[in-house]
Amino acid sequence: MIRHFFSGKLPAGILFILTFLLSAVSYSQDTTAKKSRQDSLPLLSSAERTKAYSRLVRKETVSDTGMFITHYINNTYYFEIPDSLYDRDMLLSSARSAMSSSDIDEMVAGERVKPGIMVRWEKSPGSDKVLLRKSTSRTRLRFTGEDSGFQKSLSLQVLDPVIVSFPVKAEAPGGNLLIDIKPLYVADIPDLTPFRGSLVELLRLVAPRKYAFKEDRSYITEALSFPQNIEVRSLLTFTEGNNNIYTLLMHRSLILLPETPMDMRYADPRVGYFGSSFEAFDEASPVAPRYFISRWRLEPFPEDRGKMKRGKLVEPQKPIVFYIDETTPAKWKPYIKKGIEDWNAAFEEAGFKNAVQVRDAPVNDPDFHPEDIRYSVI
Repeated sequence: MIRHFFSGKLPAGILFILTFLLSAVSYSQDTTAKKSRQDSLPLLSSAERTKAYSRLVRKETVSDTGMFITHYINNTYYFEIPDSLYDRDMLLSSARSAMSSSDIDEMVAGERVKPGIMVRWEKSPGSDKVLLRKSTSRTRLRFTGEDSGFQKSLSLQVLDPVIVSFPVKAEAPGGNLLIDIKPLYVADIPDLTPFRGSLVELLRLVAPRKYAFKEDRSYITEALSFPQNIEVRSLLTFTEGNNNIYTLLMHRSLILLPETPMDMRYADPRVGYFGSSFEAFDEASPVAPRYFISRWRLEPFPEDRGKMKRGKLVEPQKPIVFYIDETTPAKWKPYIKKGIEDWNAAFEEAGFKNAVQVRDAPVNDPDFHPEDIRYSVI
């Protein structure tokens, strides 16, 4: 009977249903088997990860010690992250260092496409992964009211997203975890995109271009670690349309932020300041945009606060220091220095003297590097 049934031609509807059911059963079995295999995979113990570290990090490994320890092993860059730097606020910014074409958009080499984002590193349960989370809960929405229930409700809307996950490759004897940084620096991540779009695209007069990231034509070229920042350059290649190929050298800065943030000051629309916006939530009033001004962290010494309140000029704990790069023509340096120091008059109105200082960049000093965040270089 069965042989007779299948020997004839099945109606199209029955054939479709049979094919769908067989495919569903096959997919379900395959998915169950994969899940079972994944669930049965044991996590590497600390001892096993330490053995992996000794196999990876050897005498010939090129390492650079700073905020993190960077390792260069077999054409792969790794971060070794100290336990003390998990859950610390950091700034991650991205800029073009060089580019293969200037017709991508109205941008040139050296420009930043987007403002930096605040991030923090954390370990996953079991410490088999290291997660990089974007901090949005304190940068986009802020509670400015008094109702604790309303505040708790708002906190449920601003869970910080995980933008990258890194499998742990090894563990140093002291407990530091080792990760391959390719998922962050050789990838197309929207928050770090090298493309801003042309003016007509931003005005939505034409459809935005669609870029395809080409991982096989992209790689990390350099990673430098300093006490408060890490600088990584990546060569990234994209295609657009049928014939357009764009290769860009991207410079990403990962900067450790102070444990104690500076006091913020609300912007007054009557005074011209650049600022950062956020949405202020208050149970007693409608949601409204608010702004904090962008300003230098100039603070008097504790013993000088009384003098400052009495109207006397005091020197800041940490002045604003600019270094003039050694490649600057000598004939221009006096004028550059004078132009910068002229700003001291404005800072004196705010109560500080010698707030802005200008120095020549040190030559042949191994402790000085223009990409070290501790030095502002012109």
